[in-house]
Amino acid sequence: MQYFKKPASCGFFYDMLVLKHTFNLSNTPMEKETKDMKQGQFTFESFESAEDSEKKRKRELIFELALFFVLGILIGITVKTEAAKRVTIGFSDYKITAGKTAYDIESIKKDLDQQTAAAQAVQQAQTQQ
Repeated sequence: MQYFKKPASCGFFYDMLVLKHTFNLSNTPMEKETKDMKQGQFTFESFESAEDSEKKRKRELIFELALFFVLGILIGITVKTEAAKRVTIGFSDYKITAGKTAYDIESIKKDLDQQTAAAQAVQQAQTQQ
């Protein structure tokens, strides 16, 4: 390892140059390739054919659809569970206790029947005269 004596007028860029050479740092892909070739390490980038990329894309689509399906099932179960806690419709209706109503519907029906009968009687009396 070689040490450099830093001139007084140099700054940050000189420090970076020293670090680059000291630690053998490479900045560009060409420098990396040259360094790898010198060390005997060769890397090959994989080449995908059109069929391989199409199969990969199809596999990813199926995987995403499966995830959406599972997510839909989980959301459905959650909504059903929460709805069962709050909504009582159907087979559990017999469990609902009848609350007191503010109005007596039977007496209101009788009053309406009497009023319509009286109105019809008045109308018939007027037509007979």
